[in-house]
Amino acid sequence: MWYRYSGVEILYKFNGKEKSLKGHLEDIFPLANSVDIFYMVGRVRRRAKSSDVNITDVLYDVAVNGIFKDQENNR
Repeated sequence: MWYRYSGVEILYKFNGKEKSLKGHLEDIFPLANSVDIFYMVGRVRRRAKSSDVNITDVLYDVAVNGIFKDQENNR
């Protein structure tokens, strides 16, 4: 049932810290605003679900491989 998990914050262990997905993304991108973080959370969850991997694996890709890099920096 959908209401069973409403209001429950899921914590993920990444980089030696146990935080929410939003908290980890805020650590990785300290200058990102709340709207950017909101859309990144959705993209991380979608990527983990479509690739059938764990959220922490996608967080590792975000932190190390820079999958959310700005297009200006990739040129």
